[in-house]
Amino acid sequence: MAPIYVTYSEEVRQALADADVNLPELVAQELASQGIQGQPSWASNPEEPEGSEKRELVLLILAAAAAAPLVASAVARVIDAVTKRQVQLKGEQSVDVKYDGQGRPVSARVSSKPVIEADGKEQHKLDVAKVFHYEYSRS
Repeated sequence: MAPIYVTYSEEVRQALADADVNLPELVAQELASQGIQGQPSWASNPEEPEGSEKRELVLLILAAAAAAPLVASAVARVIDAVTKRQVQLKGEQSVDVKYDGQGRPVSARVSSKPVIEADGKEQHKLDVAKVFHYEYSRS
């Protein structure tokens, strides 16, 4: 399973908060209707550095990497239905995420190599992740 992170513009984030819905549950239902086994949950944004005051919550979906395009469209359909406004996928990037010893994402990096400490022992592995960013359509 590959981590897929979903971020939103402030406008979309506020509309989702106002709707007061269980977004992970709705996304899981939409994925299941598409035959995709995914596990959505809330997580800290891996693009924010550790210790940052801006450790916003983003939707983390664990799904097969090949399913990423289907996940992207499923999330858009859920946001559209909940907020009654059409969103567009405005950005997609692949990032390497560094995890701490408890499996929590702590930073995003460009490198896809494992982090090797000075003693030559591998301390943390980096997993390729997708980050999808949604904003409202302006059309």
